[in-house]
Amino acid sequence: GRPRLQSYMLTLSFARSGDVFRKLRLDTIFLNYWSGFTSYAADGVFAVMLVIVTSLEARAMIRERKKRKLWKYVRTGWFLLQVTTAAMGWIILLGYLYSNNQLGPVKKELDYIVAARDADTPAARNFLGDSFIDTAGKYASFAGNLAIAVAQYHLLLMMRFFVAFRAQPRLGVVVNTLEACMLDILHFLVILGPSGVAYAISGCFIFGKRLEEFSDIKAAIGICFEIMVESNYEWPSLSEEHYWTAALWVWSFMIFLAVLMLNMVLAIILDVYSEQRKSAGKSENVIETFTSFYTVFKNRDRWVGTKKAIAALKTAPRMFSREEFLKLFPGMVDQQANIIISDCLAATQNIHAGPDQMKHTMRMAMALKVAMDQVAEAVDELDSGSYRPTDGVPELKQENWINEINKEMASQNHAMMSLQWQLQQLNWQWQSLDMAHGKGTVFNVSAVDAPKATGKIL
Repeated sequence: GRPRLQSYMLTLSFARSGDVFRKLRLDTIFLNYWSGFTSYAADGVFAVMLVIVTSLEARAMIRERKKRKLWKYVRTGWFLLQVTTAAMGWIILLGYLYSNNQLGPVKKELDYIVAARDADTPAARNFLGDSFIDTAGKYASFAGNLAIAVAQYHLLLMMRFFVAFRAQPRLGVVVNTLEACMLDILHFLVILGPSGVAYAISGCFIFGKRLEEFSDIKAAIGICFEIMVESNYEWPSLSEEHYWTAALWVWSFMIFLAVLMLNMVLAIILDVYSEQRKSAGKSENVIETFTSFYTVFKNRDRWVGTKKAIAALKTAPRMFSREEFLKLFPGMVDQQANIIISDCLAATQNIHAGPDQMKHTMRMAMALKVAMDQVAEAVDELDSGSYRPTDGVPELKQENWINEINKEMASQNHAMMSLQWQLQQLNWQWQSLDMAHGKGTVFNVSAVDAPKATGKIL
């Protein structure tokens, strides 16, 4: 491996009961910052990607500024995540350069100390040791903080990947679930947080004088979280003194936090996930997404862009056939047309059979109620003799709500007629079976090996 310097620091502390607690700290300084070409290449790719992300975000800000929507854009969660990712990336990159620059004095003083040792310089005249320890200590502290920043940056990149996965419908279910349940979990943490801290403080008073895990508040919070998540604790150590006090603390903690609170968090997440999964419907999976990428790349010369397709569909009627759709895009390949039509059918099924069915039905019912109220009012006026017809025929818009309702009712009527036809065909098949085998025949479908259905007349 790379040449390095290591320092060890052992800290001893004494508990009130007389026990000795120990803490070991290890600091490492690598004298060669990069181990080889792979490290150079990885850092180079990171720098290039950071420049690309920063340039794209700056371009997006300029575009939104021209549209006078910059303030609305900068308040979105995606902008904050992108800016935080880019800013931390540049801070880490500059930290790498600064760390590499500060490594030079450390290596230089180390070479002086090695040369003095080889020259057998007496310790009374060699003052380089104290200076080297101070320089190496400062560098090790900065390198340790930089390593912590890099570790946190990886967590931020993980969140960014989660958000980017939303482009895939099946993977987007996970991101949408986390986003939808985040507010409920934050409200839940208002109860869970103080409860956990209260148990940690109580544990410090009960077990802190003899157990290192409860010697201070930070360690107590950590061990309480571990007990809550893993449901694993050292009962002999906890109950060694004041048995019933420890039993009351452990039992109440396990019932209230480990069983009730933790399962409530899981219940919130699973409930939101089931709703998001129903909303997604029969969306494409990851394999179908990669297949779509290959199809787009294969037919890239004739593939119709998204902006062009949206611009053409704005002038099209709300409902049209496949032939009319192909007339709008005469050069479109069959694969793209099939994908668009199948996605439209899937979206329609999700609206009429998914969780939005009730909202869709209520919207149609309210629209019909308005029309029925107007008709009822006109009938009452006719009955009382106070009806006054309007002068002329009111000008109707090209796409008014009546036409929308007629189209929706026609679509529903078509679906009901199709279902009625399937039921009629099933009825005819059943009548054919009655004519062939007689009424009251019971078919034994459990006999797999029987080539024909056997029955018994009741």
